[in-house]
Amino acid sequence: MASGPPLAVSALATVVVLLLLAPDRSSASLPAPSKMVKLPAPAVCIDGSPAVYYLSKGTNTTAWLFHHQGGGWCQTLEECAGRAKGALGSSKSYPGSKDLRSVDPPPRTSGDPAVSGNNHFDRDCSLNPLFCDWNFVYMPYCDGQSFAGEAVDSFKGVKLEFRGKAIREAVVSSLRATAGLTAATHSVITGCSAGGAATFFHVDWFAEQLPGAMTRGMPDSGVFLDGNYARDGKQNYGARMANLYTMANASAGLPPACVAAKGEKCLFAEHVIPFLKTPLFAINSEYDASMAAGEYLVWNHVLVAIFVLMPEDVQRQARDKQRET
Repeated sequence: MASGPPLAVSALATVVVLLLLAPDRSSASLPAPSKMVKLPAPAVCIDGSPAVYYLSKGTNTTAWLFHHQGGGWCQTLEECAGRAKGALGSSKSYPGSKDLRSVDPPPRTSGDPAVSGNNHFDRDCSLNPLFCDWNFVYMPYCDGQSFAGEAVDSFKGVKLEFRGKAIREAVVSSLRATAGLTAATHSVITGCSAGGAATFFHVDWFAEQLPGAMTRGMPDSGVFLDGNYARDGKQNYGARMANLYTMANASAGLPPACVAAKGEKCLFAEHVIPFLKTPLFAINSEYDASMAAGEYLVWNHVLVAIFVLMPEDVQRQARDKQRET
């Protein structure tokens, strides 16, 4: 990664405060029209249909925002066969164009509760001063394992493709060839829920693909706690995630240093964080909807929150200790 001035915490904090205090200007919201780009095999969805991305070009041509869509995981072959019949496992229903403001929009905090608030895809610079003129890349989620898998299997004679790693690689390759990604100077990698987890998993990989850019991660709601708990109406969640890891060969697409030390535990952000090199600005709700029905060790949750908020030098010491154990 090219050297450059670090993103100052004080400046970032000032921006966050200003955004929180900003008046509601939703009427000024500007669309972020995008076009769908189909990817070649092996970058395919679970059902074998072509994976895609959506590109909305900005006037700041060397700045890029990559967003991983969320949508949980399929943890067994039977679940993945069911998932292949919908938009989280097939691209057959994807539109040719999309206003990216519709992607993971936050709820409105005032006014009509049925109308969404503004997100980081808005082209109005009064609402989205950090990213309004950037290139936006939206990556729909159709592989079932947070863009990490590299395997092919079947269920009752139906072929299932787990190609998350190939999808990521094809998106970057396509943008290099057609959209000037090689000239990138700034990039932010983000995503929500399972897409937030994907941000933890792949932010270092994106930084490696963009050596001339200052890359930062912004995972939203991507911390899912490790443990063999009950969640989403399913028992033994840790064991189910371990099955996902093997079924999809997720080790191929997760951070290698973490995989070498922690194996399937690297499907949880708390185990990946100590191995990351790219700076993060993590966002996570204490009351995440996907976690609400689970039973967890509260102390473990507190430790994760404390680590994410640690000063960089303390994080570095924690990483070193983690690698030694």
